[in-house]
Amino acid sequence: LLGMAVYDAATGEALGKIVQVDPYPAHKVYEVRGKREYLIPAVREVFIRGVDMETGTMRVRNMKGLATDGVHHQQADAGG
Repeated sequence: LLGMAVYDAATGEALGKIVQVDPYPAHKVYEVRGKREYLIPAVREVFIRGVDMETGTMRVRNMKGLATDGVHHQQADAGG
């Protein structure tokens, strides 16, 4: 799954790629990085809407709270 492209199932927006799979007691969590970082629980039908191994893509239900506050691209200082 590492390197798999992840998309928002509702909008088709590319969220990033899976960079790490973290094992937790209840389920695994996929760490996805793109413009933002997302922590997506590996729970089918709730968060994971579909996986296509042929194309290397995953569709997920993106909801508030999955994205971390960090933005992974450099932003110019707005100054002040």
